Amino acid sequence: MQDVSGGSDPVIWENVNNGDFTDYQSFRRVYIASPENASSNFTVTIFAVTSAS
Repeated sequence: MQDVSGGSDPVIWENVNNGDFTDYQSFRRVYIASPENASSNFTVTIFAVTSAS
């Protein structure tokens, strides 16, 4: 979700799973909300991937 000061936080992505790719977004204040089926703590690693034209 995107953290919006004084407003309702919009969902950016949902149902993202291990190994998924998403569209690039340049939001600065984002957070993971309501993770499902996590049986222990987890780490999120984000990479920007570009394609050669």
